[in-house]
Amino acid sequence: MVSASRLSPVVRSLPLGAAWASVLVIALWPVARDQYLYASTLCTLGLFVWFLHVQVFEGIGWRAPAEVQDRALPSGWRHWSALLLGAAAAAAAVLTGLWWTLGKAGSGGWFAFYAVLFTVFIVGTWRWRAFLDVRSAVLAALAMDVVLAAYEHLLLGQSTGWDYHGTDIYSLFHVPVENMLFVYPMASAVCSLLVSALLTRWNRFRAFWSLMAVLSVVFVAVEFLGIWVFELWTVEEFADKSVFPFLRTNLEEFVYYFLFQGLSLLVYLWCHVHLRPGEVR
Repeated sequence: MVSASRLSPVVRSLPLGAAWASVLVIALWPVARDQYLYASTLCTLGLFVWFLHVQVFEGIGWRAPAEVQDRALPSGWRHWSALLLGAAAAAAAVLTGLWWTLGKAGSGGWFAFYAVLFTVFIVGTWRWRAFLDVRSAVLAALAMDVVLAAYEHLLLGQSTGWDYHGTDIYSLFHVPVENMLFVYPMASAVCSLLVSALLTRWNRFRAFWSLMAVLSVVFVAVEFLGIWVFELWTVEEFADKSVFPFLRTNLEEFVYYFLFQGLSLLVYLWCHVHLRPGEVR
């Protein structure tokens, strides 16, 4: 594998150029734009993720030692971790209130499902919260909230991708309000917390791919639980717009999880490297 540090700036920028070229393909080619929008947009996203991956892991191999600054405790971590936990609890409380006041019978299952899932992850990793780079985590969460909401609006606005079947509390611009207020930022924050825990032992490259491997197993279980067991959403009615439908789901669903969790981790790590807190102990 060629180290990113040995690549010229032009070569390193090729994925970015290809990503913008794919946007033009989607805009101009009816098959990519109308028939296979889910798959084609994921190709574009994959190229952006590839570009960011090269920037974040420049010159870092699997066996490289962990960086000392990645294992340092940010100052004021107790205050910030309590503040973030309070913000998450407040968002969950607001959505629970909306569930009861605005929700119809049977709604809110989507929110409840992820509230339980995130609680399990946070409890399991809470002892490593001291190592979380809060500033980077907040920036990553805000960025992913905007990107994911915009992506979901794009797909659902074109009647492709998936359908929540009334399990969401309330939709705004085709996007469930619980996604924008809770699910998307919390998913990013959990990813940041998990990778910050691994950085106490491994370098960024190894921590990233180890976590990607574990989360890939998790999101397979999440997909089948959500679709088969709890019936919170469906994609099978869009089978004619999928490149590979199977078992009431499709290939795009799993690529979606993989790319967006990767993007969240890369945004956090990029901010962590370039916006490193000035005071550590």
